[in-house]
Amino acid sequence: MSNRIIALALGLFFVAGGTSLCAQPYERVVRDTITVGTEAIAVDNREGSITVSSWARDAVAYRARIVSEQVEASVEDTRIDVARTDTTLSMTTNYEDVEGQWRFGPNAFGYVKSEPAVHYTLRVPASAALRIADHESEIDVSGLSGPLRIDTHEGPIRVTNHGGRAEVSSHEGRMELRDVSGNLVVDSHEGTVTITGLRGRLDVQTHEGRAEVRIDALNEIVADTHEGTVLLLLPAAAGFDLSTDLGDDADFQSDVDLSSARRDGGESQGAVRGGGPLVWLTSHEGRITLRSE
Repeated sequence: MSNRIIALALGLFFVAGGTSLCAQPYERVVRDTITVGTEAIAVDNREGSITVSSWARDAVAYRARIVSEQVEASVEDTRIDVARTDTTLSMTTNYEDVEGQWRFGPNAFGYVKSEPAVHYTLRVPASAALRIADHESEIDVSGLSGPLRIDTHEGPIRVTNHGGRAEVSSHEGRMELRDVSGNLVVDSHEGTVTITGLRGRLDVQTHEGRAEVRIDALNEIVADTHEGTVLLLLPAAAGFDLSTDLGDDADFQSDVDLSSARRDGGESQGAVRGGGPLVWLTSHEGRITLRSE
C-alpha cells in the first residue's frame, strides 16, 4: 500500500472520529427550578464541577451543563436524573445510554466510551441539608447553615461561610474550608486540608496527608494522623485539656507551655492554661504541632 493511500485512510479515520484540533466543545444544558420543603438535596456526579450557594427562596434552582470535547452523541445521551421522595430531592449524572465509539486521534485511539463532564450550579435554601457524592469534580459550597456531607475521591473541595455540621471526605483531593461555625469532621487519606476561621468542634483524620487548622474559637478537637502532618493554630491564651496517644516514631511539637499536663511514658494528659475543651491527639509515626497565635 502506498504512502498516499495510508495517509488518506488515516485522514478518513480522524474525520470519522471527530477529532479536529480546532473543534469547539459540544454541550447541552439542563435546568429547572423546583419548590422544596424540608427535603435534603443530593447531587451525584463523576467529573466536572458542583457549585452550590444559598438564596432566600424555598426552592432549588439547578443548571447542569454537559460538555464533551470529543463526541457530540455522548452529550445528548448523558442524562440528568432528577428524583424526589418525601425526604430527598436528588440530581444524578447518568451515563447508561452513552455508547462507545471507534476513535482514532490524538486524544483517544480505539473503542472509547466518552463520558462528558457535567458542571452543576445550584441555588438552595440556606438551611437545606446537602449531600454530594463525586469522583473528581471541583466542588464549591458557600453560605449554607444546614447539615453538609461531601464524599469525593480526588476532586478539590472548597467550603466557605458554613454554619451547620459538615462532614467532608476525600482520598487525595485538596480541601479548603473557611469560616466554619458548625461542628466539622474531615477525613483525608493523602490530600491536603486547610481550615481557617473554625469555631465549632473538630474531628480531623489524615493517613499520610497534611492538615493545617487555624481556630478562632476553641472547642473539642480530635486530631489523628498515621504518618502525615497536622498543624493546629490555637487562639492565644485559650485553655484546654490535653490528651495524647503517640507512637514511638511520632513527632509532637508545641510552643504552648504544656508543663501543667501530666506526662507518663512520653504521653501528656491534663489541664493546660487552666483547662477547657478536650484536645485529643493521636499519631502512629506522623507529626503533630500545636502553636498559639
